[in-house]
Amino acid sequence: MVGDVSTQSYVEDTGTELTQLVDRTVMLMCTSVMGRIMKGLVSEVAADPELAQVYRERVVRHRLTDVSALVERRIARGELRADLDPEIVTDLLLGIYYRFFLSGSPMDKGFGKRLVTTLLPAFAAQPGSYPE
Repeated sequence: MVGDVSTQSYVEDTGTELTQLVDRTVMLMCTSVMGRIMKGLVSEVAADPELAQVYRERVVRHRLTDVSALVERRIARGELRADLDPEIVTDLLLGIYYRFFLSGSPMDKGFGKRLVTTLLPAFAAQPGSYPE
């Protein structure tokens, strides 16, 4: 449930965790009050270094930690390449913020799956094996 995001782990450890991550983020950004608030904060964060620091510490850091942990689990299970930098993978997966804030391109129900299946060949431990 979108309203409970702050009280539960952002990413569950399931077989479709990367797609779920993207889908949850899209849902949060597109259908919740939080998404509208974040759109309003973007210019303020860019203009106010103190606000930017607080925002990064209280919001961004938690998301990066959760996503990095997800990537590290999948590396440990041998599903993703051992040489991956979890932070770069996180940046790529959370590029949806670019789409949400800047490009304005739509993010429909199948967007998460399309994004993940596009990126997985670059992440997969073995060519042709693309864990969802």
